[in-house]
Amino acid sequence: MVSAHVLTLARRPEGMPTAADFSIEGRILDCPPHGFIAEILYASVDPAMRTWISGEDTYRAPVAIGEPMPAIAIGRIVASRADRFPLGAFVRGPFGIASHAASGGEQVAVLPAGSPEALPHHLGVLGISGLSAWFGLTAQGGIKAGDRVLVSGAAGAVGSAAVQLARIAGAEAVGVAGGTDKCAWAAECFGAPVLDYRSGDLAASIKQMMPEGADLIFDNVGGAFLQAALENLAKGARIAVCGGISQYNNDTRHGPSNYLNLVVRRASMHGFLVHDYAAEFTEAVRRLARWHHEGRLVGVVDVEPGLENFAGALAGLFSGTNRGKRLLAPNPELL
Repeated sequence: MVSAHVLTLARRPEGMPTAADFSIEGRILDCPPHGFIAEILYASVDPAMRTWISGEDTYRAPVAIGEPMPAIAIGRIVASRADRFPLGAFVRGPFGIASHAASGGEQVAVLPAGSPEALPHHLGVLGISGLSAWFGLTAQGGIKAGDRVLVSGAAGAVGSAAVQLARIAGAEAVGVAGGTDKCAWAAECFGAPVLDYRSGDLAASIKQMMPEGADLIFDNVGGAFLQAALENLAKGARIAVCGGISQYNNDTRHGPSNYLNLVVRRASMHGFLVHDYAAEFTEAVRRLARWHHEGRLVGVVDVEPGLENFAGALAGLFSGTNRGKRLLAPNPELL
């Protein structure tokens, strides 16, 4: 048996999530037959979590009041009843926001041995963030060499991966982020120009960078960005919609008023969920890992310590305090 602390949903947030919306509860975990218990080192903090706790049905059932907060996480096995999950092994799976988790092994991957510095990237560029960028650009966007690619949220986990993967594919990438310092940081870190949506007329700035329009738009933001992007479509442009972080905290969601530009420019816009491509994950991760090892795909992680700081870590994604992949370290003393 292992004593654990688990973060649960205490109430539905109104607007930006706060610490009062969550509770930390003590649990006693038993090691399941053919399973294991892991101490959690890193948990993924994602914008979509805001929709999970809103009470509305999305692509998954909403988190119920009193239910543990779900999350993909990385842990180290401290108790095991299965040979395939040896003590000390690092594992990634749906362990939730908790200090420890018990698992029967469903949807769990044993991670390759490597340096401690590489471990958190299995939740970032080598995990769902990198996979979202890859399949959004390829399966949804049909990226090809020479494309002009516009990426929103370019200083975040998925957007920064999309900028880099577009360049690896031989495309011309331009990112969009918020704040002069953050844009300068992202441009230097990820090797592509990054426009500041807070500075002046975004549609005009895009036009200046891409006078012939964007062939492919990878959108994580929606709202004003999507409005500006639709003003800058190349003929036959493709838009891959990965998310809409600008709208997740709004009671009323706002879409673009200029959507008829899709007709004028013979463009297409598709939403996607990365898990639709689960059968192709293994091969995709091999590609991402090779580029990461070669230094062509850079991963940046932004770690917040402590279960008690989850609400702030989540809220920070919407105010833009993160740079790269936001993670929570439930047991910071273990890092």
